[in-house]
Amino acid sequence: MKKDFTKAVYWYKKAARKKDPKALYNLGLCYKYGDGVLKSLYWTKYYFEKANKLGHKNAKKQLVSLR
Repeated sequence: MKKDFTKAVYWYKKAARKKDPKALYNLGLCYKYGDGVLKSLYWTKYYFEKANKLGHKNAKKQLVSLR
């Protein structure tokens, strides 16, 4: 079964508006790998930073790996 990242991004963004750390982190991953969206270092950092501020434990690791 093929994953539909476009739909996933839609739902992640909806949850991210409610400050869901996991959704913010997953959006960062989508932008990092270009899953359902165009790759963007700006948006990758943006969403990982938001997730990190809300306490997502893997977001900080991802931010460090981007440097």
